[in-house]
Amino acid sequence: MEPPRWATRLMLRMARDYRVAPPSLMWRTRRSVLSSGFCHINARAIGVSEGSDSQDARLAVLHEMGHLILLKTVPEYRGEHDDRFYDFFWPLIRRYRFPMKVALEYESSHHKHTVERTYRRGGGSLKVEV
Repeated sequence: MEPPRWATRLMLRMARDYRVAPPSLMWRTRRSVLSSGFCHINARAIGVSEGSDSQDARLAVLHEMGHLILLKTVPEYRGEHDDRFYDFFWPLIRRYRFPMKVALEYESSHHKHTVERTYRRGGGSLKVEV
């Protein structure tokens, strides 16, 4: 299935902004409200399984591109949902104008303690040069 144009544009913009090669973007739909995603650095691909909540699908693109950018720019990063990821992710959410309240709610449902800890201290401590 072809990704929606908005998703391709967002992925390409993020790749350009962070000077990484754009990955392949795989897209499919699922029978769920929430979306899910994956990032394969070796395959140079990200994928999203879009649920019925389009806002969550956009967050999934941001989330998976966050992993990809870190994997390509921070040698010691291994793809975990750790403090390093969320310290980078919160400023990413702001930069691409996603509603922070929504991001916190969705991300907390998967990684509650890391999300709370990194957001509470302000996030954004990891700088990736642009």
